[in-house]
Amino acid sequence: MTAAGELQEVSGWRGLAGQAAALIRRFPDRLRDRRFWIIQGMVLSIVALHVLLEADGGGVLLESAHHMPVVFFVIPVVYASLSFGWEGGVLTGAWSALLTIPNLMLWHTAEFAWVGEFVETLMIVVIGTVLGWRVERERRLRQHLQHYASGLLRAQEDERLRMAREIHDDTVQSLVLLCRGLDRVLDEYERRDSAIEIVRDLREHANAAVDSARRFCADLRPAILDDLGLATGIQWLIRDLEDRTGIETALQISGGERRLEPETELAVFRIMQEALRNVEKHSRATHVRAKVHFTHDGVLMQIQDDGVGFTLPPLDRVPFGHHLGLTGMRERARLVGGEVSIKSRRGRGTAVSVSVPG
Repeated sequence: MTAAGELQEVSGWRGLAGQAAALIRRFPDRLRDRRFWIIQGMVLSIVALHVLLEADGGGVLLESAHHMPVVFFVIPVVYASLSFGWEGGVLTGAWSALLTIPNLMLWHTAEFAWVGEFVETLMIVVIGTVLGWRVERERRLRQHLQHYASGLLRAQEDERLRMAREIHDDTVQSLVLLCRGLDRVLDEYERRDSAIEIVRDLREHANAAVDSARRFCADLRPAILDDLGLATGIQWLIRDLEDRTGIETALQISGGERRLEPETELAVFRIMQEALRNVEKHSRATHVRAKVHFTHDGVLMQIQDDGVGFTLPPLDRVPFGHHLGLTGMRERARLVGGEVSIKSRRGRGTAVSVSVPG
């Protein structure tokens, strides 16, 4: 064998050894998982049924059914695959086959009569292996997609922060200087009515541009959230909605207010921001009530409006390109381990509930 071949063989054995070590490390966690004991109960029940049917040779029904328990092993094998991936399916199938061998050897007196049922058991192991591999593949794909979505949102927020800083440090400051210069012009030419009128118009336009740029910066990345925290940031969102739209708002904050992880605070803030944006654009509401409760292990939030409401299909079946704001709220919550629930009926308003650990 060449050196390269020996190296490849050593790497292969090291990979298998690493997987075996990881499996052993996870075993104590499996013992604390209720699903593990459900699987063991299924396997032992099927083995007991198999022994009972094989031991009792009488009766046409039992004679025709004594092969069935081996087929039943597919139930715990499939359940183990769905619960623990390929390793769960393989180990449960192997465990089932191991428990079946003594039973087959004991009750089948004819030579090699037990081989048929043992082959059936091995087929169950193969089914568990294939199904477990598929489950593991889908799980890894879902994890990759979640990591991609998380990275995409993080990059988006970093870009928003950069843009907000550039606009604030450059555009807003230039507009402020323009406003001050126009104020000096007004002071110099206060006796020339026509010039004053023109400058006053320019001053109003410049002031509107300043307000617009500041609002744009706040939408991109609110400094108040980074500086003062989630509670203050949500208060600002609620107050801004009422000031701009005239919608009556009420905010209740309870529990021990505290700072959370930056990603968690940003996710909750963006969800609240999107919910209020939907109220402003689509609900035609006159009142909005928001509640934020800080628990010892996270945040609970609810936004309720009295608007027109709508009929929402299950978010998992929303067509691509539709209800992107609602889908975005759900994905933001998922990326920090939380959940979003949306309830709405036509003419009954909309309620958005958020639960996020932190």
